[in-house]
Amino acid sequence: MSVRSSSEATLILDLDGTLIDSQSGIERSYKYLCETLSLPQPTTDEVRSFIGPPVEKTLREHFSMGQREVEQAEKIFRDFYLNNCLFDYKKFDYADDVLLQFHEDGVKLYVATSKPEEMASQIIKSAGWEEQIGRAHV
Repeated sequence: MSVRSSSEATLILDLDGTLIDSQSGIERSYKYLCETLSLPQPTTDEVRSFIGPPVEKTLREHFSMGQREVEQAEKIFRDFYLNNCLFDYKKFDYADDVLLQFHEDGVKLYVATSKPEEMASQIIKSAGWEEQIGRAHV
């Protein structure tokens, strides 16, 4: 596969669900949040639907929270995720090869994610993609 062309190419990739499977850590974090706030536990299918959209949106729409509740719940979720689940992911089998090929072909790679930039950067570093991926965009 080659994407060489006369102009500089840029590719923006989603992190969760495209490069990594982070469902396990996200699911653990939502379960912790629900236990902490005495909320109903989400099903595995519900958690799948939470992957991608910002946590704030999920809290507002799925759990019917107001702004003050969202701020408190998001802090609980993010603190738990950062301290217990950040590296609880699996790289998809194709990710290393595809990123390396694009990088070798001169494509500038970036990641778009709803995770805070610092979290996304730590995942990119732990996955060994620092050289291929320019930076994370929130």
